[in-house]
Amino acid sequence: MGSLNDTAEIRANDYLSDTSFKTNTLGIANSSARLLPAQAVVFTRDATIGESAITTRPMAVSQHIIAWLCKPDMICPEYLLFLIYGMTGELRRLSNGATIGTIGLGDVKELRVCVPSIKEQTQIVRWVFNLKGRIDQAAETVRASLTQLNEYRSALITSAVTGQIEGLQ
Repeated sequence: MGSLNDTAEIRANDYLSDTSFKTNTLGIANSSARLLPAQAVVFTRDATIGESAITTRPMAVSQHIIAWLCKPDMICPEYLLFLIYGMTGELRRLSNGATIGTIGLGDVKELRVCVPSIKEQTQIVRWVFNLKGRIDQAAETVRASLTQLNEYRSALITSAVTGQIEGLQ
């Protein structure tokens, strides 16, 4: 069952295929949770507001998660996901609560977004995924460089401390 315990997983991935907690039909029947189909767009509404992903299989979510079921002829789940990514600041602005922020379903229902044709949505999604892939690749190159620089730094410090570098005595 998707809950705030899955926030890190949701934050790190566009797609959610597993959850921290599991439930069964009896558990769903005796709770406020409901079973969502695959391709539901979910986002956190409490604490870390606006972390979002698309479910890859049917799963239940807790009351801390808001979900949209996209009609295939109206909105592409990936397009809606990218809209939510872009609206995170607005979602946080709409939140209330001194210690732990939360956004009400009423506020979410009042949000308005531009929804072009499915063809345009698909083109936008392709473009964003392409750009996101290039950015992810560049970020991985930077991470690898930082790892290598840290290794060089450690080797340099070791060499200096053990007297292997001339002129430091």
